[in-house]
Amino acid sequence: MILENYRAKSEVVSQILHNIDVFSIGIDEDNAFINYLHITNGAINQAFTFEYKKRLDETKEELLLMGIIEMRERYKSTSKEIIVPFLPDVQMPDAKYTVPVKGDKLALLELAAKNAREYHFNTIKQR
Repeated sequence: MILENYRAKSEVVSQILHNIDVFSIGIDEDNAFINYLHITNGAINQAFTFEYKKRLDETKEELLLMGIIEMRERYKSTSKEIIVPFLPDVQMPDAKYTVPVKGDKLALLELAAKNAREYHFNTIKQR
């Protein structure tokens, strides 16, 4: 009973969503803000938001791909599905991209986008 109550409170989406990476990106003139969520059994297992300083005129696709590669290496992710707001330029050899249009996957993507926006806002506020 206690375990069921905890699971119900910590579950974000359906338990059938297992071992999925979610990435979203926000961009301003000088920076990119990328949010990463790892979903296990319908709950957020890991979450991290970070900032890239733009060096050249990188596209949002290039910046997102750099973030995906960095986070998957850092957290040793083996997720076979990566939820993204748009398709990056390069396909990952061991996973497929999903750009959701409805349902739980879209809700996860919207949560990641909100996290990136809040991180961006807080960064501006601190400067």
